[in-house]
This record gives sequence, structure tokens and C-alpha cells, in this order.
Amino acid sequence: MPVAAALRLFCCFSNLHLLITATRAMRGCVNECAVSANLALMPIYEYRCRDGHTTDDYRSVEARHDPMLCRTCGQAAEKIISRVGHAVPDIAGYRSVVTGQWIGSRSTHRAHLREHGLIEVGNEKMPARKPTKLPSPREDILRAMETTK
Repeated sequence: MPVAAALRLFCCFSNLHLLITATRAMRGCVNECAVSANLALMPIYEYRCRDGHTTDDYRSVEARHDPMLCRTCGQAAEKIISRVGHAVPDIAGYRSVVTGQWIGSRSTHRAHLREHGLIEVGNEKMPARKPTKLPSPREDILRAMETTK
């Protein structure tokens, strides 16, 4: 993964990234994705000029609305809301309690449950509720009048 892509991915989760970077800095670790301590601690903002060129820039939160010039054509660029580059991972691998088999993906997990007649807690199908017969309005009013005497 290129360094710029890694930085963008980390900065999408700025709070978590700030915590990880600060922890590594306190421990004296060097993060190969961080260009410098200042850049690693600032979020990435995306700007677009009128010609459609997009520019990424590391800025502090306070400076996010400051004017930005396009690096391609030099025109004024506005901050845009960019898409987050995040992919949700599949389930973590685990060893089946039933067979001891290694389950490493969602499809293997589902097949394993079907094969052994297992259900995932919280995903089981509930039986249909039986409709309850309500008394007629007349019977209900008579019952209410009898109980209030």
C-alpha cells in the first residue's frame, strides 16, 4: 500500500489514529506511514477547484476552512466532503467448538451452521405469534362496568 493511501486510511479514523500515533510516539516507535509527527497528527481534508481538480491537504481542525489554492491550476479550491476509504472486514477466524474446524470467513461460518443444525444467537427465527381473540367492544364495556360497581 502506498504511503499516501495508508495515511488517508489512517486519518479517516482520526481519533483512533491520533491515539495510536501518540502512543507510538511516547514509546519511541517509528511509524513508517507517518511522514512527520506534525502531518501524522493532522487530518486530511480534500479540496476541489472549479476545473474539477481535487487536492488533499493536511491541516489542523482550526485551519480546515482557510482558503486553499489548487496545486494543479492555482485557482481557489473549496473543501468538499469526501468518501471514506473504509472496508468492513469479514468475521474474525475462529475454531469451531463442535468440530474443531477452522472457520475463516462468513460463508464458511454459514455453511458450518447449516451443516450441523446450529443457530447463531440473535439470528434465530422466532415462531409466529398466535393471534389473541379480543372481546367485542360491547363485552369489554360490560366487563368494565361490572368491575367498577
